[in-house]
Amino acid sequence: SSSDWKEPEGITQIRPSTNTISTIKTSPSDGTKLYLSCYDGSIRVLDLASQHLSVLWVDPQEYITGIDFDSTGNSLFFSTGSGCVGILDVRKKNDVNPTVIQVHEKKTQCVSTNWQNPHVFCTSSLDDTVVLWDARNSFSSSVVPLRTFTQRRSVTSAYFNKQDGSKLVTTCYDDFIRFYDDILNPTRNDL
Repeated sequence: SSSDWKEPEGITQIRPSTNTISTIKTSPSDGTKLYLSCYDGSIRVLDLASQHLSVLWVDPQEYITGIDFDSTGNSLFFSTGSGCVGILDVRKKNDVNPTVIQVHEKKTQCVSTNWQNPHVFCTSSLDDTVVLWDARNSFSSSVVPLRTFTQRRSVTSAYFNKQDGSKLVTTCYDDFIRFYDDILNPTRNDL
């Protein structure tokens, strides 16, 4: 029975939210910080050394579906259930006005940054697309994607490889995992 279950020694449990935790990431610049995105609209930071949990940012009208860092660890990109993407500067506590843009008509499932091409990030969505964006242009008045790829069903995730940034892996509700090479080459039309 569940009442007979004992927690193994050396394991600590922390319940950072009573809602779903959508992503857990460590900071590339500080391995003692664990960042969590939650369906309660919050992005939280757990200091592993002190076990102190704090809220970096919250929007109770939204739910956060994913997070990813730029290569410096200073900028945290987040995706939302309403089809948006935002950027927070993690060096600023309670950044009450992060830059947020609408990038999909349906839920943005995932956001991934490209560490080798720091201005590039991608999103995946329930609208069956993976979209590459240029952060230098995307967070201005006109949002224009670099490239858009349509898959057969909703795309649950899309991630750049961190080593050279030229590869992308996606997962989709059609039960396929897709691996793409040379993703930033504008002459490729086979995706």
